[in-house]
Amino acid sequence: MVHALDRPERLKRAGAVFGGGVLAALLTLPVPLVHLFFPPAALVAGTVFGVRRLRQDAIFASARGTCPFCGREQSLGLTGAAVRFPRQVKCHGCRRELRLDRQAGATGAG
Repeated sequence: MVHALDRPERLKRAGAVFGGGVLAALLTLPVPLVHLFFPPAALVAGTVFGVRRLRQDAIFASARGTCPFCGREQSLGLTGAAVRFPRQVKCHGCRRELRLDRQAGATGAG
């Protein structure tokens, strides 16, 4: 199941990540030596990951399926991940690679 994110939800998710970067930068400012490199890195990381979250228009709400090799019904562990196809996952039962496509569902990858 895919959950479409509207603009306020995307802004909220991006703001939380950016805010985490700013908070990490502020908390490490008084630490000797660390304050030289960590705060700028935290600000850059918060900005980059915030922009990435702002650009996500849909996420997996849940992903369940049956392995075509062993037949095991399973949760695919994609909850909250960005929706991008094709996507590689591993079966929890037989450990074989599965490729998720938008139309076809899960297929064997080899």
